Amino acid sequence: MAIHGLIFKQCPAQEALAQGGQPRMKSSVYANLHLRHIFLGEPIPGLSEVPTVGPLTTLYMALHTDDPGAAGNQATNECNYTGYGRMPIPRDPSAWTVSGNTVSPINTIEFPEMTGGANQTAKYVTIGTAPTGGGMVLYRGVLDPNIPITLNFLPRVKNTSTITELTVPAV
Repeated sequence: MAIHGLIFKQCPAQEALAQGGQPRMKSSVYANLHLRHIFLGEPIPGLSEVPTVGPLTTLYMALHTDDPGAAGNQATNECNYTGYGRMPIPRDPSAWTVSGNTVSPINTIEFPEMTGGANQTAKYVTIGTAPTGGGMVLYRGVLDPNIPITLNFLPRVKNTSTITELTVPAV
């Protein structure tokens, strides 16, 4: 059984460029609060409250053969080898570490082994809202290095992988 490591980097979001070619960015304080809200389920004081009924308690990581794009969903260009499934990750501090404007999974995330189907190369990863189907993509990024998936291969995302929010640079 093969094991492959990778680093999750933020993909170049050309569609997120504002007028004048400047990327849209968050303040460092808001970037931290936003990541804590999305990944840990914490409220943002004065802006959002965690619902008492039916909050999203699990996020789902998916592998993709190509960029799902800004308008895509979790099923867009998703890997489809025999045995594949999105990986559920709790939306709480037991699963994620948030530090400043970055977030990382606490544990390595292992996807199911390929037991059949055509060989594929996973080039992108998304974190979204649904276990199957066209769930909403919350974050998408380039896999570096790409993961060539072949028979009896077990893809994984290391716990050293990070997602980084862009923040406003100091002036």
